[in-house]
Amino acid sequence: MKVAILIAGPGNGGKSSVITCLTGISSIRKDNPHYLRDRTNNSWLCVYAVHYSPQEARICPQCYLSHPRSPFRKGINILTSKCNILSIRISTVVFISALQDPTNKNIQCALCKRIFNTNTAIPQYINSLINNSYDVRIAIIPGSNVNYWTSLASNMSLIIRNFSNLPSIRVGRKRRISDPFMIADAIRQSIWP
Repeated sequence: MKVAILIAGPGNGGKSSVITCLTGISSIRKDNPHYLRDRTNNSWLCVYAVHYSPQEARICPQCYLSHPRSPFRKGINILTSKCNILSIRISTVVFISALQDPTNKNIQCALCKRIFNTNTAIPQYINSLINNSYDVRIAIIPGSNVNYWTSLASNMSLIIRNFSNLPSIRVGRKRRISDPFMIADAIRQSIWP
């Protein structure tokens, strides 16, 4: 089974913190993939995590899973090669990444220099994963454009969970952020394979 879990949220909304809390994989560690033991059925998950979105990395949908320098393509290739040759029992391959809320900006791809719109790119990123046989699941974190994601999920028949109503924690005097540990726990109980 191949599962893609996409953490959807605004820029600087805590998507990478949720990925770290969910997997234990830090954004500074580059030794992907990681193997996590599923104690319920004594099997292993092969997990590859990219802590940022393709929009934040300025990677267009055409390069997302096809350009040789794309970290997202690298993740898919590593999962395909490394997880199939291990002698331990791998039950599920998990690709975890972020998707940024739509911002309706035209930006230039860092890899191929094409201009692309961040809004129209989102369904194309998801379709790339579906075309690579991934079961795509989206987790919406607080601060997200919930209406956009639920509409997209219903149009594309995706599994989606809304965690935007979870309590937030105060950082500094004015800024409030979502608690990444609570969101990670909610993801594990609902859409985690």
